[in-house]
Amino acid sequence: AAPGADISKIKFAIEGPASVVVDGDGNLRIRTDAGTVTMLRPSIYQENADGTRSRVQGQFAMAKDGTVEAGVPHREVAFQVAAYDHSRKLIIDPQLFYSTYYGGSATSTGPVQLAQLSGITQGQTLTVADVGLDVAVDSSHKAYITGSAYSSDLPTKSAFQATNQGANAAPQQNPNVFIAKFDPTQSGANSLVYATYLGAQGDTQVSDKGDGNGDLGFGIAVDGNGEAFVVGQTYSATTTFPGSGSCGAFGQTNNQGASSTNVGFVSELNAAGNNVIYSCYIDGSSNATAARVALVPGCATNCKAYITGSTQSTAAQGFPVTANAF
Repeated sequence: AAPGADISKIKFAIEGPASVVVDGDGNLRIRTDAGTVTMLRPSIYQENADGTRSRVQGQFAMAKDGTVEAGVPHREVAFQVAAYDHSRKLIIDPQLFYSTYYGGSATSTGPVQLAQLSGITQGQTLTVADVGLDVAVDSSHKAYITGSAYSSDLPTKSAFQATNQGANAAPQQNPNVFIAKFDPTQSGANSLVYATYLGAQGDTQVSDKGDGNGDLGFGIAVDGNGEAFVVGQTYSATTTFPGSGSCGAFGQTNNQGASSTNVGFVSELNAAGNNVIYSCYIDGSSNATAARVALVPGCATNCKAYITGSTQSTAAQGFPVTANAF
């Protein structure tokens, strides 16, 4: 905030049917049907000429009464700040529980094929090196992320697959899925519990080089035993996707109609991240994408995976419609 700024004008709103309170420590707690979101009290300070910081006391402050706008409950939140020097700028920073970078050195880059998010990207292609697309947290607060990696030097640890197997040489190598598990109670390198690539060559057609037709992880869920279930889309042909041989009668083989056509996949990793229990293709010769996965809450082992996504494939084109389908 600039010198002399009116801090009372800095506000944001919590919308929707949530119960919002400021706790005794000045943190904002937003209670919803899905759980409680906590925003830590802000770190407020002014910078001195010698580079040091002078702390200023402050916390969140809620509007006394909420309102309803277009049928949606609306509660404003501002900042309550103690006395400070108004002739100098004031910094109001959010406090983070933890934060880290994760990725490689962008040995290759390319588009990330996010058809299911085209409404958000408004049709614009996202060019990336490594991108995280979903996160899950287990009962001990360890975080699991999945996404897509073009980099051939992604940090791996206790990995099932230590290298990117995507076709083509850098800087046009196809991406692979990645899965990484973090322990936020640790710091530095110790916070990375495991990290692994998951995937095969993807689209090997020379004319498709650089199109990003590799293997991408879109969704992740974790059971009570710490086993990660990952879904996404793959361009890796026939039976090459890791673990597809353990799928059983369903989904062992990719039936893609062309090398540039993706199908979905679902994989389960063991708790250590160094083995794939199974992978199944979700077929459709005109494409199929698995976007998100969920497990029955509290399931510890042998969990059933519930998957959603999209397809332009009919049953005649290999999409696995079941006999009792709606």
